[in-house]
Amino acid sequence: MAKIHSGNPLATVPCVTELTFIRPPKVWRRRLQPPDSVHLRRALRLEPRNQWALRNPGGCLLQLGRAAEALPVLQTALEIGPQDPQTLLGMGQSLEAHNRSDDADDYYQRIIRLGTPEPVVELAKERRSAIAAQRMRSAGESRPDVLMYLTGAFSGLHLCCLMYAAFKKFAPARDVGIDFSREWMQLNGGG
Repeated sequence: MAKIHSGNPLATVPCVTELTFIRPPKVWRRRLQPPDSVHLRRALRLEPRNQWALRNPGGCLLQLGRAAEALPVLQTALEIGPQDPQTLLGMGQSLEAHNRSDDADDYYQRIIRLGTPEPVVELAKERRSAIAAQRMRSAGESRPDVLMYLTGAFSGLHLCCLMYAAFKKFAPARDVGIDFSREWMQLNGGG
């Protein structure tokens, strides 16, 4: 909590006590309490600039489909903790819900640059991929490079070789269920 860093750990006890009642996953999964519950309001009254006390109701509002309400809450949390990956993710998701994919993508890129925690980074990568796919499809035009590679008749062996090569380039440790390692090493000088 913020007051721990100020040198007075006892000052955080009331806020910590209030936050123990929140249990964010249960708030939205079981809907035991709405995000604007008495406990959250009391926690924010005790520490109105506490990024975790702000981030949690922002995330809950998003889960409840109330992105318009979540956005200002998450913006305030982001002012307090501009490098918090979960707040950045919430901002991105809230902006996407407002059809602001370009702005959301900026937040996802920031998460990826931070590099941790891994589950949040993976979510950011997934959202960036979804945004890129949406942009590509909404352009309405066919990509000439994709058309070039899609022409022709492919045998099953040809497709398996392409798949093997792709995995060797992008996920070399992954077992794809096909072993072309001798041929791969012969063509790539042992590597």
